[in-house]
Amino acid sequence: MYLIKRRPRNTMLIKPYNPVTPPIPSKPTDWAADKVTYPAVCQPKMNGVKALLSPDGKLYLKSAERRPHLEQYGGCGHWLDCELWHPHMDLGTIAGLVNRHASDNETAKLQLWMVDLINPYVAQADRLLALEILLPSLSNAEIVISWVCNNGFEAAEHYKRIQNNDAYDGMIYRNYRAVYQFGKTDYVLKRKKELDGEYLCIGVTEGMGKFFGMLGSFQLRDDKGNEFSCGGGDLTVSDRQAFWKTPPIGSHIQVRFPYYSTNNIPQCPQFVRIRNNPAV
Repeated sequence: MYLIKRRPRNTMLIKPYNPVTPPIPSKPTDWAADKVTYPAVCQPKMNGVKALLSPDGKLYLKSAERRPHLEQYGGCGHWLDCELWHPHMDLGTIAGLVNRHASDNETAKLQLWMVDLINPYVAQADRLLALEILLPSLSNAEIVISWVCNNGFEAAEHYKRIQNNDAYDGMIYRNYRAVYQFGKTDYVLKRKKELDGEYLCIGVTEGMGKFFGMLGSFQLRDDKGNEFSCGGGDLTVSDRQAFWKTPPIGSHIQVRFPYYSTNNIPQCPQFVRIRNNPAV
């Protein structure tokens, strides 16, 4: 069910929020069932790079760094919370284009997906409705699909669909009535996808900082010979020390991760257990 079910009020009545410097975008906290207030606005979590579009079309990263070579979308008179994304590019590719500092045919392919209207005086539902009116002012831009979920059962159905869609890496829950929040907030929650798999351990890497002198990550290999690193997940210090002293080389490790790269390699994998040692 799409969120847009009634005519948006004229955005001319919404006074633009125009701070002198780029605003700090909302940063979601981790999802938990008891944190969600219904009705909630649910959106697929794009696996792209966070961006801010100024009223006059300047493009900034969440760090407030400007990216002039990506300013191809135009402006709509309001600050927008967006995601730079492309359905056939993984996060590493997108980030590389964002940091290239020069425009070319590849950077021109990046799409601007509007996530929210940045305005601390307007409720979430009205902000998302307003995006429909603002969309025609922009080029190569889209609006992230939104659903109004009245309870956890409806939200769970959308989450299941997202789990089966490789284009997304989770779901965002937004408080339907909240005004825009700057920085980390419980009014915006992220629920990441949970894929899992088992891979051969071929080595371990020493940790840094508080994990110096113990396991930092596992080195794994898939059936096609691709090698990648896997974080320690929820391993305790004693577990990390034990694995560093006696690496589980030759064992199969079960890992959990949110999505695959375009080369079908698990991204951001975390340790779950040793396959032949369920107690670990």
